[in-house]
Amino acid sequence: MITESIGLCERKIYCRNKKVTATATGEERTTTINFNDLGLGYYLIDSTAGTLCGLTTTNRNVEIQEKNVEPTVEKKVSSEKDGTYNQSNFANIGDKVYFKTVITAQAGAQKYVLHDTMSEGLTFNNDIEIRLNDESGTPIGADNYTIKLNPSVTNATTNLTTDKCTFEIEFTDTFCNNLNTNNKIYVTYSATLNGNAIIGTSTEANNNNTTKITYGEESKESKESTTVTYTLQIPVFKYTGDEKKPLAGAKFALYESATGGEAVKLVQKENTQDYRRALKTESGITEVETTSTGEFNIQGLKPGTYWLEETAAPKGYNKLAKRIEVKIVEHGTLVIDGKTTENNSPINKVNVENKSGSLLPSTGGMGTTIFYIAGAFLVLISGVVLIAKKRTDSK
Repeated sequence: MITESIGLCERKIYCRNKKVTATATGEERTTTINFNDLGLGYYLIDSTAGTLCGLTTTNRNVEIQEKNVEPTVEKKVSSEKDGTYNQSNFANIGDKVYFKTVITAQAGAQKYVLHDTMSEGLTFNNDIEIRLNDESGTPIGADNYTIKLNPSVTNATTNLTTDKCTFEIEFTDTFCNNLNTNNKIYVTYSATLNGNAIIGTSTEANNNNTTKITYGEESKESKESTTVTYTLQIPVFKYTGDEKKPLAGAKFALYESATGGEAVKLVQKENTQDYRRALKTESGITEVETTSTGEFNIQGLKPGTYWLEETAAPKGYNKLAKRIEVKIVEHGTLVIDGKTTENNSPINKVNVENKSGSLLPSTGGMGTTIFYIAGAFLVLISGVVLIAKKRTDSK
């Protein structure tokens, strides 16, 4: 019987040509493992954490102090390379997001392989940098590791990942042998939030990046570490009347300034009224036209303030005189022209009403100036006619 004083790892015992495996269960810090039917002699205990112990005693009960513990990995994400890194962030479609993975190594390190898996909404930029113990120091040489890529990254047919992950970093034995307890390996890289990004703040299905490390002869796995990147939307409903009849034929553009500026470029998703933010490599469109439903969504936006402009109204209706200010809040609700609620409920849609009839000139505009000039001219003519008439009567 062997008593292990730390860790809950699988233990293997080798005796000549015979191998016996026992697995500890429970959550105790001290675990008793029984290897049965073994004769007296010399044995070697090999743990998945890297411990090697020789038993050179006839005592059937031996206590082994586990000197090594398992390595750990932690991942964080940021919207800026030199920004603050957390477990989640927000981004526009087309934006770069930056990842930082920290491996905490342990003495006796063996065959470390980092596995990184990005969801469909993230495109890996293949820009890995690795540093040891100094996250702002000089990257270590490429001779210390090998990078393997998923075929989706490079369309390559060789040097591919061993599983379905996006990329792997396999550290050399020489590098691992020189690691000490609690050495930090910093791995940084980036991805672009692409057109397949999931919209909203759902944690069950979103734009995830998951990392784990395998180690040891048996490729045991560490606990996974995951980050989430969120991107949001502005739903719009165009209508008329108290019954809120949907209006087709209205055109809208989205801006990032109250006046002037360039409209945000958009790409329509196939067979939907969803328009996502265009990537830098896409030409996109700058206007959205409503259909008979009166509804559409502008997607792929990070929290912030935007301005929605009606660029054309349906025939027979008045176009809005100014842009609507729309602020996207981090949990996905909206603030419209300073209003945080509508009918005592949080706002989750921009409701835009059009009224039918002729469009009157705005106060102080050129249209009213023309009326003033015409009026003054008529008054002047009337005065001239009145004076002429009085002269004629006096004769």
